[in-house]
Amino acid sequence: MATILAPYNTAMRLGTGFNSFTQQLCIDNAVVRDENAAVALEIELKERDIPQEVTYKTSIVDKVTDVTSAMNVAAFLIKYDNFDAKGKGSFLNTSKVKESDVSFMISVKVVNQVIQDHSLTQFNPISGLKGQNFTEVYGDSFISGFQYGGEFTAVISVKAKEKEDSEDIKARARILFTKDKGSLDINGKFSKESESFFTENETTISVTYTGGGQHLKERKSNLHFTQLISSVLTQTIGDDDWTFETMKAAALRFPYLVAATPMRTHAILTKYSSLRSYYAGSVPTSLPSFEHAGVYTALLQEAYLDYKTVAKNLQVLAYDVSAGTQTLKVSPAESEKSTGIDVTDKDSTSGSDDDSMVPVAKPVSGSIKDNYSLPPLIVKRPYHPSLQGVEAARAMVRLMLNRIVQEVDLIAKMPELASREDRPLPYMSPFLFKEFLPVGELVTKTVPVPDATGPIEEVPSIKQQISGGRIFA
Repeated sequence: MATILAPYNTAMRLGTGFNSFTQQLCIDNAVVRDENAAVALEIELKERDIPQEVTYKTSIVDKVTDVTSAMNVAAFLIKYDNFDAKGKGSFLNTSKVKESDVSFMISVKVVNQVIQDHSLTQFNPISGLKGQNFTEVYGDSFISGFQYGGEFTAVISVKAKEKEDSEDIKARARILFTKDKGSLDINGKFSKESESFFTENETTISVTYTGGGQHLKERKSNLHFTQLISSVLTQTIGDDDWTFETMKAAALRFPYLVAATPMRTHAILTKYSSLRSYYAGSVPTSLPSFEHAGVYTALLQEAYLDYKTVAKNLQVLAYDVSAGTQTLKVSPAESEKSTGIDVTDKDSTSGSDDDSMVPVAKPVSGSIKDNYSLPPLIVKRPYHPSLQGVEAARAMVRLMLNRIVQEVDLIAKMPELASREDRPLPYMSPFLFKEFLPVGELVTKTVPVPDATGPIEEVPSIKQQISGGRIFA
C-alpha cells in the first residue's frame, strides 16, 4: 500500500482519526498505542539516520489545478475555500493565474526524516456507533506519523499590458525560460532580457514555504554548506523583493536551509483496514475508498475556481455599470437563440417562459445511495443586459458554488458515486454559463469643440481603460 500524506497543521496528533479525502480531522484517540512496543520503537528511531530527499519541480502552469495538485489540497480547497491546510490563509490569487498569459511554478520538496509510530495498533471503537456515521466520526484513516523537512512553492503570473501582445508573451516565455516543452530551466543564466520580460508586463508573484528559516533571499548560494549555515544563522533577513531571480536562488538554496531548520510538513496516514484490531471489533461498516474520486474531484475544483472568477468579474462589472463607466449589451448567445437546453428532470422546471434559470430540484425519491441525483442547474437563455440581470447571474453563481460544495460532501460519504456514469453533473459548465452573461462596453463621452461644426468623441480616460472592456465569453 502506498504511503498516504496530508499537509500538516498544528492541530494534528498521533492516533487522531482523519478523512483523507476532505483532509478533515476526526475523533481523537481513534487508535491507541500498544505500550509493549513503544519503548523498542523509540530506540529504533533514535538510532536511525535518514538521508535528505530533495524533489524539484519547475514548470509552466496551464491551469490553477496544476498548483493545487502539487499541494494536494483539491477537496480541501472546495470545502473550506482555502489553499492552505495550515491555516495561514490562501497564498495564491487564482484569478491572476486564470487571467494571465503565462504562469510559472517552482516547487521544492525536502524530506529530512520520517518518523512513524508503529505502536499505534489498537483501534478504539465507540460502542453503539451506527455504521452510516462511522466515516463522519472516524474518517477512513488515522495519523500514524509525521514527515519532517520543508516545502517551497512559488508561482509567477505574467499578463501582457496590451491584449494583442498575449500570444507573443507566451512564445517569448518559452524561449527565455524553458529548456523543453513545459519545463523551466531553473539553472539557466538570468539575463537582462529575462528581467525585462517581467518588468515590461503585469507580473504577480506568490510565494509560500515551510521550514528553512527566514533567510531565503540572502545572496549566499555560492558558499560552502557549513559557511552558508553559519552565515544564515548570524545575519539579518534579506530585504530583496521577490523577483524571478531571487525566487530561483531561494529554491536552489532551500534544501541547505531546511537541513538546519526542518519542520513538520506532512502527516502520515494509515488506513484502519491495515489494523488487525479493527477487524476484531464490531464496527458495522466498510471503509470508504477515495482512490477513484481524484479525477472527479479535479473537475469539481476546476469548475469551483472558474465560478469564483466569474463571481468576481460580475461584481466588478456591476460596480462599473453603477458608476457609469460601462454599459451593458446582451450576450452574443442571444443572436444564436441558444434556448434549447433542458434539464434532466423536466418536471422540476418552472412554467414561465420568462425564467432565466431552472430552480433547484429535489432529490429523486427512493434509496439515496442508489438513486441520489440532482438535476443540474441550467441557464436557458441570456440574462437581461441590466443591473437586475447581472445580479440574477451573481445569485445563480452562488447556487452553482453551493452545488459543487454539496457534491464534495456527498462524495465524502459515498465515494462510489464519483464513478457512476449515470449521474449528471449537479451544476452547469462554467464555460457554457459565461455565454449567457451580459457583456460590458466602455462608455465614451462627447464634448463640444470650439469652432467645430459638431461634437467629437472623447478618448476614454486611463482609469476607464483599465476598469472597462471586461467581456465574459
